[in-house]
Amino acid sequence: MALNRQDLEAILPDKYNLWCHKRPLISSKGAQSRIVKGFSTRPDLTPSERAAFFLNDLTGCKGFEFVAFSNARINWAVRLSNRVVLVPCFLVDGESGPVQDPVFQATIRMQKKGRFIYDGWIPVEQWDDDHVHGAIQGSDEALSVCSAVGAISLSWEAKYRAPRGNLFCDVEPKHLNGLEQIAQSLDSLRDRDRIAVAQSLAWVSHGIRLHDATARFLFSVLAIESLATYIERGSDSNSPFFKLKTRKSTKADEAECIRGQLSKWEKSNPRKAVEQAYSQCLSITGMLKTHLAHVLGSESAAYNLMFALKKQGTTLYDLRHAVAHGRARTLSEKERNRIRQRVSEVEAVARSYILTVLRGCLGLNIQVASSSMGAALSIDPLDMLMCREGMYQGPTHMGLVYW
Repeated sequence: MALNRQDLEAILPDKYNLWCHKRPLISSKGAQSRIVKGFSTRPDLTPSERAAFFLNDLTGCKGFEFVAFSNARINWAVRLSNRVVLVPCFLVDGESGPVQDPVFQATIRMQKKGRFIYDGWIPVEQWDDDHVHGAIQGSDEALSVCSAVGAISLSWEAKYRAPRGNLFCDVEPKHLNGLEQIAQSLDSLRDRDRIAVAQSLAWVSHGIRLHDATARFLFSVLAIESLATYIERGSDSNSPFFKLKTRKSTKADEAECIRGQLSKWEKSNPRKAVEQAYSQCLSITGMLKTHLAHVLGSESAAYNLMFALKKQGTTLYDLRHAVAHGRARTLSEKERNRIRQRVSEVEAVARSYILTVLRGCLGLNIQVASSSMGAALSIDPLDMLMCREGMYQGPTHMGLVYW
């Protein structure tokens, strides 16, 4: 539903910011101390839930303010389902300005890149866990519906983040030496072997660059599965990876296995016949368990993380199945946060597996750079708590802040 100026003005008393603005956060030292001990630091809340409580604690804002990014240009303010409001933070059709106007320039940049910025809002009726969780999930659901009417992508993030540390990686000369070893070894391989390793590493690399936890999780699993599948089903006796192969069966053996399972079950239970033929003869799960137990060791930490150690009732591979087969509720931020908490684990397994293969087959001595929790290397001034608004002299219009 399109909203007019009066509709938007009626919402303003509940917001901290004017539409399409992001002001600095202002707080006395006493208030800061209270907030740090409050909702915003609770580990059981998702990052967006903490951000919502944080802004409410600090400003009295009666809803959740977020910024949305889309490839779709919507030239008017709209109310979506779940009372989510989106307001365009660029010059809409019929508006104009001088060429030197920063908002005009930001609008041109958005058009060129096909990435438009919106101010998002959803009211929160009561400030308890259930209502805040419902508001965040309502935002997810409302924005996801837009994809039904076209190739529209809509992502969002909280306008303000609760205080947190950032993860960074310590790299030393010995780690760079390892990278040089990998590059030289890959250059010496046959194309098919080199491509198999490069593709596996590329899945890890692509995942690290992503913000979406679900995609990042799956990319690390793909890194493992792609290289394992090549070694077990694609490598030959001329490959340095052949020594890690555990499956000695040929395609003829697989066909015989399938025929055996079908003949055993097709009369009494046709469904089970198909399931058994797949699981016993073709399943990647069985192949992967056997392969990783051989390469990593069935007692290794990486193998146990993948198949044995359960958190919230699931192993990493259980979670892989839930995500890949649609059982994970990826519209739920709590579910995404559950996946996010395990991304570092599956990335560690992928890295451990790939490096073990390279060490064992190519004779490389590679060390892994350590990750550390530390202060942020760069901090958005608008996320900092200031004692007076005049301390900040930068832009506040969201079209400039988020470009």
